[in-house]
Amino acid sequence: VHTEFNQDVVKKTKTIYLKGGQLTFTGRYWGSVGHTYEIEFDKEAFNMQSKRAYKHPEMVAAHMCGGDDGTLSFTLKPRKKGEFTVIEIFKFRGQETKRIKNTIVVK
Repeated sequence: VHTEFNQDVVKKTKTIYLKGGQLTFTGRYWGSVGHTYEIEFDKEAFNMQSKRAYKHPEMVAAHMCGGDDGTLSFTLKPRKKGEFTVIEIFKFRGQETKRIKNTIVVK
């Protein structure tokens, strides 16, 4: 997977060495206000599960405006060995505010 993006948006790059196990990436997700979080990764290299946790689930249950503030987590479990890139994408109202490029080395 090759992704092109504006270098000005990348705030940091990090390398993670993984021997077995799994990785979890977590970011803020407040859809009704415009904060979103997503990741890009090689779908052949990892299995992915996502989970959303709300700060105030009672507000979500009551359908209160703005009550969906919380976090979105993506857990990646390696399917093969090698070096891969996982990019975290933070947006506000559709505009990218930050990207974090992670190099994952699976041994």
